[in-house]
Amino acid sequence: MLILIPKFLPVSSEATKADDLVSLAYTLIFLVKGGLPWQSAYETFRSSQHISDFERLATAKEEVEPEVLCAGIPAVYRDFLSNVLKLLPKATPDYDLFQEAFGEYSERISLSGE
Repeated sequence: MLILIPKFLPVSSEATKADDLVSLAYTLIFLVKGGLPWQSAYETFRSSQHISDFERLATAKEEVEPEVLCAGIPAVYRDFLSNVLKLLPKATPDYDLFQEAFGEYSERISLSGE
């Protein structure tokens, strides 16, 4: 059984590769920052399950720019989120670009001892 968690879901109504990557970006940012700005809207939706609360959650996500969401964390997360938010629904993501960006980031933190 697949369980979808609205906190990490993108705003669009159909599931695409781009949506999967947006969910991944939100999940990674959540893990790095320890939270997401729309968590209170998510908690309200989770307890009520009303469509109006889901719409508030979607609006909260749409209003946060990647630069604001990723403030204080490495730029690789902002760049990844910005790229995947621009993907058209049927587009094939540039997985090599993402792998290269996170690979370089991983090497930098390994070399710096972080």
